[in-house]
Amino acid sequence: MRSLVFILTLLGLAHAQSFNPDSNLRRCQAVFKELRPAVLYGDKVAEGRFLFRLILTQKLRPVVRITLDGSFEPVPVGLEELARPFVLKPQAVRELQAQVRKRLETLRGEITLANWMAQQGEKGYRCFITYKGRVVGVLQMSSFQPPMAFQEWFDAYKEARLRWPATPPKSLFPEAEPPPNNPYPIDR
Repeated sequence: MRSLVFILTLLGLAHAQSFNPDSNLRRCQAVFKELRPAVLYGDKVAEGRFLFRLILTQKLRPVVRITLDGSFEPVPVGLEELARPFVLKPQAVRELQAQVRKRLETLRGEITLANWMAQQGEKGYRCFITYKGRVVGVLQMSSFQPPMAFQEWFDAYKEARLRWPATPPKSLFPEAEPPPNNPYPIDR
């Protein structure tokens, strides 16, 4: 009987901890500090027009995706349809290389973690990545597990014709095959 009471007490504490906004927000902050830009790819929205998708990883796992418009500014979540796309001109690839490098260097200091979060189901919650006060990315967390990873984002990167780096990094894709002919190598 005592063991049953002990187990129920532990379950009650675990349940209470899973809904503790302060500890959940601290967990989001710890993950946010570990986020690193990993890959960037062009998502075709029309012929010759692209929105860029920047994938941020935590410990090599894709956990946040931020959409960038044609001027490499983050687009608020849900407003991607209204974003101004990048127009690809074959002679502009060198210029694009410089823009990508410069923007990735500055973007990390410009995005922030919101000081609020939203409950998602019984054991999950969402933390929000902001840029100039607007939500541009969502970090989906679970109470006792690492953040949710979205492998399909890496799959989209591997299939994209316009991507940076042009060759999938071995650290993210150890099983990577030689890439298909990439007509728009941003990093070469």
